[in-house]
Amino acid sequence: MNKLENDNIMLVTYHPLNDLNGGTVMYKTLIENFPSKNLFWIGTGAFLQKTPEFIKQNCKDSLIVRSFIFSKNWIRVFSRFPFNIINTLFIYFFYAPRATIIVLYNIKKNNIKHVWFESFRQTYLIAYFLLKFTNVKVHLSFNDHYSAHCRWPETKILKKLCQKIVSSQKTSFDFISRGMLDYFIEHYNFISSKFIFLWVGNSDEVVKKAEINQVVKKIIFYGSIHGLDVFYSFCEFIASQENNIVLDIYSGFDYSFISNRYKNVNFCGQLSQKELGKKILDYDLAYVPIYFDEKNKTVMQTSLSSKMILAINSGIPIFSHAPSNSANSIFISEFNLGFLCPSLQLEKIASTMGLANNFDNRLNVIKAAKQFSDSNNNNAKKALELYNIILL
Repeated sequence: MNKLENDNIMLVTYHPLNDLNGGTVMYKTLIENFPSKNLFWIGTGAFLQKTPEFIKQNCKDSLIVRSFIFSKNWIRVFSRFPFNIINTLFIYFFYAPRATIIVLYNIKKNNIKHVWFESFRQTYLIAYFLLKFTNVKVHLSFNDHYSAHCRWPETKILKKLCQKIVSSQKTSFDFISRGMLDYFIEHYNFISSKFIFLWVGNSDEVVKKAEINQVVKKIIFYGSIHGLDVFYSFCEFIASQENNIVLDIYSGFDYSFISNRYKNVNFCGQLSQKELGKKILDYDLAYVPIYFDEKNKTVMQTSLSSKMILAINSGIPIFSHAPSNSANSIFISEFNLGFLCPSLQLEKIASTMGLANNFDNRLNVIKAAKQFSDSNNNNAKKALELYNIILL
């Protein structure tokens, strides 16, 4: 698609775009490769948000709309019943309408015709207002489906908003996985043809792993933990091994309580994406866990872990600790990118590790990862595809 005369696009996000958030890698990569530099950014909802350097360098203008005046601890309190009702009223009847007014003002000010949303919480309501009261076209990125995380009455509000947004002719979408699309077809009668699959990670310039150890000695985990009970079961396996396999944790969150609890598990602090891209080459496996519990079933079946992209592009086999019907496991199995452990039992973890310990098995995975990376690691092409669907 050729660029339009007016390709001014506004991106509205909810999560803080910082190194603590895995989604930052995706948005940073897309923004840095975006075909149009007529991009405007508004950050909503994140009390930790500061304007990142990549936003300053690649966007014409930016704005942060603060949603909370509370500390982290107060927000945890307000997420529990009955305070979650108060929180829902605050979000959807005070903050989101206020944020909508600010977004509308900036749409008019900057002559915006297309708004690209990170689909999350109050951004649903902002998108709904734009579709109902303006001629602006709306695009939503579904990396996660937030209604799977929240409680009544917020779930009811979100589902109604989502149904109205999905049924609009002025809306386009990108989904992180086939499982996400299937969820929308099943729950929202999704029939639109204006969608793409989009899964983006670190930059194109990745150093491939050169050395392969005969046996697994070092395992890396990086980012935030999704499923602490799953992580604990793997740490118990690590601590039980006499051959001293090491699990190193890199995160902006303080997981030292885990390393204090288990032998051969080390909390190493936080690294930048560039530093992590170099450090990962020292490891034999990348550990990627996801939820096993029923409460997080939707997340498990629809969301792909963005942390897998760095491992794939670096030639590091993945140890996927996830149910067999998870988006992670289906993806890894399809392209032979790692080893699947669909159980929390130590003997099952040991069995999967036995497969990973086989040199030929890991060599085959590394070859498959290189093939996948070479054919899919074109972030400029993905950004162009996104740009085209937004302007459609």
